[in-house]
Amino acid sequence: MDAYLAVDLGGTAVRAGWWEGGSFAESVSQPTNTRHGASGILEQITALAHGPGRPSFDRCVIATAGTLNPKTGTVLRSANLPFEDTPLRLEMANRLKVPVAVVGDAVAATLGEFCAGAGKTASDGVYMTVSTGVGCGIVTRGALISGSWQQAGELGHVPVDLSPAALPCACGQRGCLELYASGAGIAARYAAATGRTAKGGARDVIAAAERDDAAAAAVVSRATTLMAAAIGGAIRLFSPEVLVLGGGLTRSQLIVDQVRQGVDRLLNVSVPGAVNRVKLAQCQPTSALTGAALLAAGAPRAHAMVAESRFAGQLEGWL
Repeated sequence: MDAYLAVDLGGTAVRAGWWEGGSFAESVSQPTNTRHGASGILEQITALAHGPGRPSFDRCVIATAGTLNPKTGTVLRSANLPFEDTPLRLEMANRLKVPVAVVGDAVAATLGEFCAGAGKTASDGVYMTVSTGVGCGIVTRGALISGSWQQAGELGHVPVDLSPAALPCACGQRGCLELYASGAGIAARYAAATGRTAKGGARDVIAAAERDDAAAAAVVSRATTLMAAAIGGAIRLFSPEVLVLGGGLTRSQLIVDQVRQGVDRLLNVSVPGAVNRVKLAQCQPTSALTGAALLAAGAPRAHAMVAESRFAGQLEGWL
């Protein structure tokens, strides 16, 4: 039986899963080794893939955070990983000794949810992830929309604060959504407001908000207001059958409730019932891992969804 390796590389965690016969035979997760730069992350993935007792595999798909050259699998830059013009596909193919493809993590998660999760019956939809960063995937008539620059869905780097006080983002812009509405953004805004660092990051801030900590509640409220605005904008722009909401922050009922209330307030007149289109991801926390595995395994629906994008060139001959 053929086996495939899927890797989900994020700013907080790196997950690896071995896919056999339509499901994961084994999976593992570790904190991402960002302290030792790009080389440390490459070594970490290699060690995960070829560690003692790990299953063998025939090819690998890596879903990564950051802006990619989709034809070459090079990570051009990343706000949450120490990558800059890093030839991730070439480096990992040399290390793993099997064919490797690299896709964006939001792309992979979109495939996971629209092939096997909350959007599997929809031909038009949007996936939004709110985790360490904020990402988005757009599906129209069963195809992933990648845009002329192959960077469609960079929702986290849409500026939402245009004031002179807008914060600088690692992407080079100022005032990006990710600075205020992501896990990293929530933790940073709380630290800036209170002078206290939340050791557990956004999870601790959210827990403090649930205990009626005023500073934490204000930071969380601003984050969910901006998330709701982003979702409302996506619904108005694309009129999706379903908008799938995923990522680590959606494990918080407070976050989910506030976002849904915000969407309802925004759209209850112009698009009655729009909030009912917002569904929680079903495959998380492995949405991106599942999408990467389906690509690696040559799943027809997953490949059809990327057939018109430049990612498809990396997958040539895989079906």
